Amino acid sequence: MVFAEKGFREATIREICQRAGANVAAVNYHFRDKEGLYEAVLTACRNDHRNPENHLAMDSTVQPAVRLEAYVRWMFRRVLALDREFPLGQILNREMIEPTPALSRIVEVHIRPEARWLASLMRDLLGPTFSRDELSRATMSVVGQILFYKHCSSVIHFLDETLMPRRDDFEAHVRHVTEFTLAATAGLRARRESETPLTATTFDSSSPEPFCKSPNVH
Repeated sequence: MVFAEKGFREATIREICQRAGANVAAVNYHFRDKEGLYEAVLTACRNDHRNPENHLAMDSTVQPAVRLEAYVRWMFRRVLALDREFPLGQILNREMIEPTPALSRIVEVHIRPEARWLASLMRDLLGPTFSRDELSRATMSVVGQILFYKHCSSVIHFLDETLMPRRDDFEAHVRHVTEFTLAATAGLRARRESETPLTATTFDSSSPEPFCKSPNVH
């Protein structure tokens, strides 16, 4: 996919049509311009959420530790673009470096819903005494551990290139991030429970959920 490989700015309608065996005029007729085509591709990329690990991670009947490992595995595969048939990961990586006008829609359609159910998972791991902001920070900490390997890959190469996740060893990184997160949440939960008695009113259920849409976002 040209958008995934080159990003929105470098991709050209001509190359896209050449690969697809389509006529340039067809793009203008159906999508108006390159931005319209890009929006259509983002909509089609919702299939990325059909990944089995993603479904397991979102299943609230599954133990939180199992769900966390499934999410970390899915996120690693997406960020490292190990599943070429699911180009959303590559497109999101591009958007983080070179944002386009479509980024706000990408956040609303793909990233915010994912962040909210990951925050729900973190609440299951941390317990009811953690605030909305604490859950949000914990959620971003999990994602940050994974994104580091993508966006700091050049630094890792110089520090120790053997630490770069590869197709044949990325499970070791999945285990590390999962175990590190579980140990951290268990430690935080134990410390909080020793400080604050667990009560039904500890968490203010009337407060906004983590990663709710900002009133300033349109």
